[in-house]
Amino acid sequence: VDPGHAESLGDLGAATMIRGDTVGGIRYLERAVQSKPDYAVAWLNLGRIHLSRGDGPAARTSLTRFLATADARLQNEISWARAILETSALR
Repeated sequence: VDPGHAESLGDLGAATMIRGDTVGGIRYLERAVQSKPDYAVAWLNLGRIHLSRGDGPAARTSLTRFLATADARLQNEISWARAILETSALR
């Protein structure tokens, strides 16, 4: 009902991404973080999509925002994002 509900947009983005529609996934996830800039999981999924598309600068930006907003419940994802950011593949 609420077209700006960040969590719903994030779920739609993840589902769209899983179906292979990365452009659609990006659109939903960008709307999610516009609605809720501290929505860590949406930033993480944006980083994953950009990484899979070979867009290193966008992946770096998204993963950096993820790390800035993630809490302790996402320790595995935080470790993964830090490892990715330490590689030169994102330059």
